[in-house]
Amino acid sequence: MEENRSLPDLNRMSILVALICLLYALTPYIQFTAIPLDFSLSGIQFSYRISFVTLVSLLSAALAVSGANWIFMAHPGKGTKTMIPHWLLPGLTAWAIGIPLSSLEVGVAWWIAFGFGSLLLLLVILFEYIVIDLSDLNYPFASIGLSAVAFVIFLILVISVQSAELRLYLKLPILILPLVLITLRVLYLRTNGLWMPEWSFCIAVLIGQFTVALHYLPVRPISFGIFLSGSAYALSSLASSYYDEPMNRKVWIEAGIILFITLLLFFVNPGK
Repeated sequence: MEENRSLPDLNRMSILVALICLLYALTPYIQFTAIPLDFSLSGIQFSYRISFVTLVSLLSAALAVSGANWIFMAHPGKGTKTMIPHWLLPGLTAWAIGIPLSSLEVGVAWWIAFGFGSLLLLLVILFEYIVIDLSDLNYPFASIGLSAVAFVIFLILVISVQSAELRLYLKLPILILPLVLITLRVLYLRTNGLWMPEWSFCIAVLIGQFTVALHYLPVRPISFGIFLSGSAYALSSLASSYYDEPMNRKVWIEAGIILFITLLLFFVNPGK
């Protein structure tokens, strides 16, 4: 197979990222009364508030998926390959940008989060475009970069949710459902095209158990995020090795090092 290098059309990519950024940049200046959504289930009362940022996040996710598909369809090595796997992270990233922005007041921190989120979205689209072609010379770098960015997104998401001090029934779906998509995509990349939904589900359930346990402890948001994202990364590495090389010591060493660093950072200053 002929080796090559392919990069996305800069005009298309800049239009997509600029449009999503514009949506988020306008949110602080638009007043919108939150829509209450209250209901009871088995005697338990649930209360949600659908804010303007929530609607913008969902719209941005849909826009990112359609826009990313528009960009990826122009890839010269696409052939008959489906683009559905390449939609997951762009849509998730565009949605996740709204989580920290909704919990911050407009100021330096807000604009830093806005800029960093825009950069992550740009990187995700770039890396996803490159990994369409397995023969691309930049494929190994893009695959590693995409996996790293995916867990950085999850780390930011966990820190933002923990900082917002949400109730557990709100926190769990916001964290676990994106984690299923992240691990599903990362395992697909690490196994060269093998879908592993059962492993993604198991990893998400285990991280969900950690979330429940830590929810009732006085844990700092950063420590909370480091523990969950580090554990998810290590578990993903072990899951990919199960189908790749079950006895590969390098994978076990990598997972062990990640877990050690995660626990070390967690116990350095865990309390609030």
